[in-house]
Amino acid sequence: MSSSSGSRRRVRDRVPYLEMRIGSKGEDYAQVTRLLDRRGFFEAVGINDGIKRVCLAEFSGLDKDRVSPGDIVLVPAPESRPVMILHYYTPPEVRLLKLHMQLPKTVLLNGEHNDAVEEGYEGYDSDYDRV
Repeated sequence: MSSSSGSRRRVRDRVPYLEMRIGSKGEDYAQVTRLLDRRGFFEAVGINDGIKRVCLAEFSGLDKDRVSPGDIVLVPAPESRPVMILHYYTPPEVRLLKLHMQLPKTVLLNGEHNDAVEEGYEGYDSDYDRV
């Protein structure tokens, strides 16, 4: 007799469980500009206020590697140095934040293109590349 626990496990693994944290008062969304060292320190610019912050990711060793320039993170108000990361947002979560008007539409992730920039190249002739 076979049990159905294997099929339940497969279905459960396919369902994404995203616990997305929304910023509250005293917290700001920031975009990572550069990594400072391999211990989890990096520089981020606040999206709403434009303040540069030195941030620290207090995650496990594997999670430090996933923070890269261009990523969106949630940080507290810049009262202490360095600022600790409260939450790291994955690209699908950032798209949801844009839909819910938590982030401006102009925020670009790694790999996203701005359509307004690409419109300027409509008259570009690729024949010159072959010369």
